[in-house]
Amino acid sequence: MRSAIQMLTCVFCMIPSLADAYIGPGAGITAIGSFLALLGGIVLALVGFVWYPLKRRFSKKRRREIEEEEEEEEEKTEDLIAETAEIPEETTDRHRSAPDQ
Repeated sequence: MRSAIQMLTCVFCMIPSLADAYIGPGAGITAIGSFLALLGGIVLALVGFVWYPLKRRFSKKRRREIEEEEEEEEEKTEDLIAETAEIPEETTDRHRSAPDQ
């Protein structure tokens, strides 16, 4: 019985009673700022989890487009080189050598 009384006494001592206390503006602003920082951190974390996979997907798509464009440019360059090789030498010699005067 004695331990039950001690247990109840401890429990009643832990229950808070009414406190006439003043919370100043500094503590209120600090609490609001901490809450906003926590909220902002959560929002940015969620945006990061969504944005990173999207960014990776878009960069892969863009990389493929760039590679395709580079392949097309290489083909055009090879075609131009082939066309240039087909020009008869008479025309190229005529333009290279200037008449002696």
